[in-house]
Amino acid sequence: SNSDLAEQVFKLKLDGFPFVLVDRHFDFDAPCVAVGNFGGGKILGEYLAARGRKRIAWIGELDSTAARLRCQGLNQALDAAGLALPRSYVREVALRDVGSSREYRQKLRNGVSDAWRELKNQTPDAIVCGNDLTAFYLLEILERESVEVPDRISVCGFD
Repeated sequence: SNSDLAEQVFKLKLDGFPFVLVDRHFDFDAPCVAVGNFGGGKILGEYLAARGRKRIAWIGELDSTAARLRCQGLNQALDAAGLALPRSYVREVALRDVGSSREYRQKLRNGVSDAWRELKNQTPDAIVCGNDLTAFYLLEILERESVEVPDRISVCGFD
């Protein structure tokens, strides 16, 4: 569990063991290298708005802090550009309680397919995906349906 991990890392800190965390934050001071998830989402939103995209959607999980920050950054950029990220354009792919990597990929693939089925009639002109694998699965679906990327719709991943 996360609390067990935090306890182990805190013990390393107390013992003076040198370490650097990667994309992990705890309730105590520790050296960490982290992805700028909020800033990355914001940059994606600014980029798409500057390219004239107006109906921008999100497909991805929202359980992790990283994913929520990416979506929040996207939302802030769209707000600043006078655009919206309507709730109907946010399609969460729930990936809770996934055991193996095979199960994860299958659940993600099915979730992306369901999300696209729900979004396509709303005609988004861009979709920001919570990670690159989500974008890859979406691109497979769009190719099968002969949807022109990036002419008809832009697809962005984030990893």
